[in-house]
Amino acid sequence: MKKLTLLLTIFSTYAFGQIQYPIAPGCEKFTEKVERIQCFNSYTVELLQSFFYLYGNVNAYFRLENLQESVNFRIGTAGDYQFKPSDKNSVLLNKIAADAFYVFNRTQNYLNKKIEPARTGDGKPAVLAFSIPFKFVNNEDYINDINKKPILFTLQNGEYFVRLDQDFTFNIYNKDNELVRTVNSIMEFHFVDVLKPLTLESKNLIVEKKENGKMIKLEVENLFKNYEADLKISYFEDDKLVKEFDSLSNFLKSEQSKYIY
Repeated sequence: MKKLTLLLTIFSTYAFGQIQYPIAPGCEKFTEKVERIQCFNSYTVELLQSFFYLYGNVNAYFRLENLQESVNFRIGTAGDYQFKPSDKNSVLLNKIAADAFYVFNRTQNYLNKKIEPARTGDGKPAVLAFSIPFKFVNNEDYINDINKKPILFTLQNGEYFVRLDQDFTFNIYNKDNELVRTVNSIMEFHFVDVLKPLTLESKNLIVEKKENGKMIKLEVENLFKNYEADLKISYFEDDKLVKEFDSLSNFLKSEQSKYIY
């Protein structure tokens, strides 16, 4: 997603009484409350921006759309980000937020640098709630130009294939087209046996089928490489490379995009 704008504004906190604001890694040098608040806000905003950057290819194939909503979360007594999906948010935003905060906590654990939680007046760790309004603008067009259908997230792994439904749930089917499992997050791909191999490959099969006497195949490259390499989609006929597309948008404008359905 080369045309992407992510606008984040300052957090609102909900707290009562005397409480010490959480201290993010790198913010220990600040002693004034206002400075610590600004530093913590910047730390979280940078994590969120990094999430969209680091998972740019997946987000592109996941076909993120424009969003303008607020996300509520908490910093727990262990310095972890806590998020619970809300009925007030769209299904898509709940999915993105769950993935993002999961990555935040994994990053903190990996670096062994965690947020110092809020503390009450007597020094006890406290949970503090926040709200972050953000605007996500994606100028990519995810509508197929041939028959005006929205693209579907489709991947295949041996005897299994994955499809994304309108509720942004990933459905896993076997070769008999029987639903065998569902997962709610792209992050779960790394831990589910039938999906983990997809995350380790540089090329993943989108679809392979017989059309008009030819074996048609579509492959997506670097889907899980994200920031390491650009997303690329290749079109084959009878195992011969016919065309390559350097973006999802360009692929959707092509005649070959109809084969994804």
